Amino acid sequence: MENQYIIKGGTPLKGEVTIGGAKNAALGILAAAIMTDETVTIENLPDVRDINVLLQAIEGIGATVQRINSHTVKINGSTIGNITIDYDSIRKIRASYYLLGALLGKYNKAQVALPGGCDIGSRPIDQHLKGFRALGATVTIEHGMINTFADSLVGNHIFLDVVSVGATINIMLASCMAEGRTVIENAAKEPHIVDVANFLNSMGADIKGAGTDKIRINGVSKLHSSEYSIIPDQIEAGTFMVAAAATHGDVLIKNVIPKHLEAISVKLIEIGATVEEYDDAVRVSADHRLGHTQVKTLPYPGFPTDMQPQIATLLALSEGTSTVTESIFENRFKYVDELARMGASIKVEGNVAIIEGVEGFTGAAISAPDLRAGAALVVAGLVAEGYTTIDSIHFIERGYENFEGKITALGASMEKIPVDDERAVFGHQREIAHEYFGFLHFARLVIGQANEHLERRCVGHIALATFFQRILRRFIQRIIDDLQLQIAVKIINRRNIVENLAQILLQETLVRILLNLDQVGHLHHFVNGGKALANPALSHIDVVPPDVLHDLSFLALVADGNHECHHP
Repeated sequence: MENQYIIKGGTPLKGEVTIGGAKNAALGILAAAIMTDETVTIENLPDVRDINVLLQAIEGIGATVQRINSHTVKINGSTIGNITIDYDSIRKIRASYYLLGALLGKYNKAQVALPGGCDIGSRPIDQHLKGFRALGATVTIEHGMINTFADSLVGNHIFLDVVSVGATINIMLASCMAEGRTVIENAAKEPHIVDVANFLNSMGADIKGAGTDKIRINGVSKLHSSEYSIIPDQIEAGTFMVAAAATHGDVLIKNVIPKHLEAISVKLIEIGATVEEYDDAVRVSADHRLGHTQVKTLPYPGFPTDMQPQIATLLALSEGTSTVTESIFENRFKYVDELARMGASIKVEGNVAIIEGVEGFTGAAISAPDLRAGAALVVAGLVAEGYTTIDSIHFIERGYENFEGKITALGASMEKIPVDDERAVFGHQREIAHEYFGFLHFARLVIGQANEHLERRCVGHIALATFFQRILRRFIQRIIDDLQLQIAVKIINRRNIVENLAQILLQETLVRILLNLDQVGHLHHFVNGGKALANPALSHIDVVPPDVLHDLSFLALVADGNHECHHP
């Protein structure tokens, strides 16, 4: 069943959050785990959709997969009986191609469907195939399947035409048991490249230079068992860093490697946020509107492309004009139209987004176009005034474990509900409405008190009634706005029902106000009621928003100044 997020914005994130294992590292490591016939234990595994899909695919070819818990798995590749990964098993994640290198490296043959994943632009695998051919494999593509075969794999000198994380990992996998020495030049340097290499080395591989642009691999005859813990997720950490800054919060982000976050930290500091680094944590805070800057995505150690939508969302709320240049994926600005629905001012020209900062967003019904863009829209919802609903969150769940739980623990209001569950949707609407209808209840109590005690007509009662009418009218409109009627429209058009209910409540209450005030004299009880509701000591009562408290206080002062009464 498809789910959606519902977010009530406007609350600064405060507290601590613990980052899970790196998804991109885990995908390569899981593929590598099948290359030995001994049991491998992998810890700090993120419990996200991409990981679970890959584990199912590994089970599908006969490997033994034992889930110890949500973050630990044991894998034994000795029972593999099939070297074909079909489209149905793997179409939702791009990391399918890592099984190509792993199976080719272990069995000298493999057949894997062309990968799927997020539609963020052209991501050719020509560099992967170039590497396999350099090792002596024959590679063909037929009927959507990549077929590879080799009598034996032999090490070679491979120069990548473009820096490619996927190609670097895949060639490492294929070559670690090849005969002789393999050198990969112009290799990617991302942290998860290093993590995959370290895992392979823990199984007996001989890989040096990972994290530089030149990786040297001496082939070994076999790999053995290992116990390994995956590094923290750089992108999950970066997302929470941006969310903390965007909401003007204060968040300690734990279980991170600060070195991996430097490109993000530098940009946050540059626009005015505070970033404090510790041994295995970073703290991000902001107490004012941030400034503008220029961002260009680059391979590590440059600014990561997977953080581009998040930083763009933050800059859309910052002062001045910023630019974001996407140099890796050409189709990564699809989220801009969704941000525009919330009030952002962003113009895309080619691979550059020109961002004019606005003072705030307003809640809207939006849809996640891909994994990282979806995370950016969550950040936007956390900042926006009112309620935001986000559809297609299966993209987000590909890379973020318990996203709503972690955000809620930081003080925000965020829920995941089934799109097709009418009771859940309207149950949430009832919760939203409760705080506002609660205010109407308070208003009626004040009016009831006036009915019981006021006996004489007072000067200024008409002005008071008019003033109170204005408050109620604004409040009724807020009810309608905050219910985010588009949520209901997705199921059935309930707009008239809600509006009519609001109108009935308004008319009933105003009639009672006007009639009662026209028949009474003393206003001191009414005044006291207004003062009581406006008392700062009652500011914790959720049903009375701060601006309404202010109006009630003013109302009480007006009444207090016009309480001179006369007999009819």
